[in-house]
Amino acid sequence: MSVTFDPEHDTPAVFKQYGDRMGIDYGGWNLLTGTEKETADVSKSFGVMVQKMQDGTFVHNVTSLFLVDQAGIIRKVFPMGEDMNNEEIIKMIRSLAESK
Repeated sequence: MSVTFDPEHDTPAVFKQYGDRMGIDYGGWNLLTGTEKETADVSKSFGVMVQKMQDGTFVHNVTSLFLVDQAGIIRKVFPMGEDMNNEEIIKMIRSLAESK
């Protein structure tokens, strides 16, 4: 799941274009947008702090990928960037999917 921090700019059509550029498999990935309050509430529920700046940009504390199970429980937080281990992430996703 990806949640926009900027729902005024990231309309469903714009967010879909982003997903297409990133090669997202929509069968297992959702792009969430809504009102600014709704997206802020979702971010907050995951412990992500987002602040809108005066110039309209956003700052946030997200430097990680959250693996969340079907019950909404965060199973693991993976660091993003150079140390991101995609093979480990895929292995854990498959393991969760198989344990339905």
